[in-house]
Amino acid sequence: MTPLSSLAGDRRSGFTLIELLTVIAIIGILASILIPVVSKVRESARWSQGLSNLRQVTMANLNWANDHNGVLLGYEHRQQVVYPRGGGREWWTLLANYVNSAPVDLQLDGPAHSPILRDPSARNASPDSVFQFSFMRHLTVSSDSTRMTRFTNIHNHVEPSGQILAADAGLGSSGHPHGDLHTVDGGWWTYSGVWGGNLANSGNDPITPGNSEPGNIRWTGGRAKFGFMDGHVKTLSQDMVLRRMVNPLYQAL
Repeated sequence: MTPLSSLAGDRRSGFTLIELLTVIAIIGILASILIPVVSKVRESARWSQGLSNLRQVTMANLNWANDHNGVLLGYEHRQQVVYPRGGGREWWTLLANYVNSAPVDLQLDGPAHSPILRDPSARNASPDSVFQFSFMRHLTVSSDSTRMTRFTNIHNHVEPSGQILAADAGLGSSGHPHGDLHTVDGGWWTYSGVWGGNLANSGNDPITPGNSEPGNIRWTGGRAKFGFMDGHVKTLSQDMVLRRMVNPLYQAL
């Protein structure tokens, strides 16, 4: 026969309902504290990786320019660049091949993709979107404006450390960016026209941010990543991006 004292000891070795509920409550509190922290750490890591990728993309185009008489790689090169096997490719394919050091005669075998063209922090990017960064159109397309043409060459910039070359590309609802940034603060077509008559008085004004549509800057929580003409990259909030940073005519005064 089991002694009563032994049965009492068995009962004391288990958890009471109150104790179990207390433990569950403590676990819930810890989870509510840790989960947001982990999420922020992951988001910070994705942002840092995107910043690193943008730096490589920016430097790749500057290196391209150094190898092509100072002329930056842009959207119009999809028609102008011709390889031995014929035809041309979009700038993102040319840049990916350039970064990957693919042989010239193999560059038309198919689209070349590089992970540095993608931004891990782009939340609504389409899975088949090849790139999530874009270059400023007026710095990479020489056929749009006579006054701006000279700035497609890196040697004609007065303040390269203050001139934005590339940025997070707006994706819109489709999750796809445009091939360049052409609607920033009113669009490149206004840079030598509307602004041309009063450059000195508005160069230090913040740009109009836009709504992250394709062709414009993609803002995440009011900030975005930017690559500059001297190769450095920086995260800037909307009020920190000035008109002189996106329009080199201000710097040429």
